[in-house]
Amino acid sequence: MDNVTTETPSADRGVSYRDAVPGPVPTSNGSLSLLRRLRQMRQTYPIEVFENLISEQKIGRFRYIILNDPDAIRHVLVENAKSYGKSPFLRRLLEPALGQGLLTSDGETWQRHRRLMAPVFAHRNLNRFAPAIATATSHMLERWDRSSDGSPIDLADEMSMLTLSSIARTMFGAEDDRILEGIVQIVARYQDAVGIGLADLLGLPNWVPRLSTIRGRYIVRHLNQVVDQLIERDRRPGHLLIDILTDDGGGSGQKLSRQEVRDQIVTILTAGHETTAQTMNWTWYLLSKHPDVEVKLIEELDEVLGGRTPAYEDLSRLVYAKAVVQESMRLFPPVPTFSRLCLADDAILGRRVAKGSIVMIAPWILHRHRSFWSDPDIFEPERFLETGERPRAYIPFGAGPRICIGASFAMMEAVLILAQVAQRYRLRLMPGHRIEPVVRIALRSRYGMKMIATRRSAAGLAKLAL
Repeated sequence: MDNVTTETPSADRGVSYRDAVPGPVPTSNGSLSLLRRLRQMRQTYPIEVFENLISEQKIGRFRYIILNDPDAIRHVLVENAKSYGKSPFLRRLLEPALGQGLLTSDGETWQRHRRLMAPVFAHRNLNRFAPAIATATSHMLERWDRSSDGSPIDLADEMSMLTLSSIARTMFGAEDDRILEGIVQIVARYQDAVGIGLADLLGLPNWVPRLSTIRGRYIVRHLNQVVDQLIERDRRPGHLLIDILTDDGGGSGQKLSRQEVRDQIVTILTAGHETTAQTMNWTWYLLSKHPDVEVKLIEELDEVLGGRTPAYEDLSRLVYAKAVVQESMRLFPPVPTFSRLCLADDAILGRRVAKGSIVMIAPWILHRHRSFWSDPDIFEPERFLETGERPRAYIPFGAGPRICIGASFAMMEAVLILAQVAQRYRLRLMPGHRIEPVVRIALRSRYGMKMIATRRSAAGLAKLAL
């Protein structure tokens, strides 16, 4: 597997990010042996899928179909979404931890919970969340300030703690860092413990023993204990999520059971913070490799903010900052692949899709496909300034009825964090640190994200970025 190397940062916009990343995607090369195909499915995306619009492979009892055509993807996720449910892979990986939360449930359960949760993430509520994000970011930066200038940090740990703190403050009013640190550690351990193995790819039944399942159950028990502490010790009255889940549904009369409350809280805490944390990690990685982009970002921050803390009202003017985050999610989508189980016979691009087939959609591939992007392997935030609208071949949050319920919140959080941190610090990869993208439910860096944090002066930020 080709790894992303992290040598001295360069302003050369020709740096290519078309690197292999582990992921359960089938190869269309029929000449490979079964064992070789299984190994490849677990380890890397084959080159040909970056060029095909549809690929197909039969492995074990499953037929895998990978889609790279926006119209075909829209058919599955939007137009005929009722014929496609959550895949058995996702259920086995996430249900032990998330239960029947929004990410894992289907049918009436999902519809009821989605209706119930929708007001929490409505646009009208976003402005009330921004101050908590700023407070959490300020606390992190104050801690950095107490370290000597140029100190090394593991940005992966810092961003995980920051995004979890942000969402815990906004949704629960929680401020106990000890409990939040425990959740960050548990989420990382769970992602390392579970994974798609050969038994899953072959379609063996769930009763076939899997070591990852045993490990995952032990970690989930610990997660439940920590979440119970969070709910009992740190919730504050008047927070939307607590009101809706633990009272009477925020006035809707749709009160949830204790288990349902637990499942939704764990889903929001874990999935909600993890994807944004990884988005920030890869954004700082790309800025470290492209100081010319960072200069433009700092110029915008100087002009729009003038040194003050960014607020919700500034988002409409932080257009380049938003483009930087969007381009980062194009090259390093926080969820690089997801799948659907075909529930009824269908046809896609004239190809029959039988009931029971696994349809795979990989933003990692779609976002780099040469049929839909010019210079797809190059980091270029300007492409999102030129389009004027979201490209069809861009789905970092999914699409259709099951599009990420927190997409608007996540974008707001990412832009505000980027702006606030970039004003105070310049982050550069530690020399010699190895970066290797790896799928652990979300797209992580296998060896963390070791960086050097250098303070900026209060004035002349754009010059110092050079």
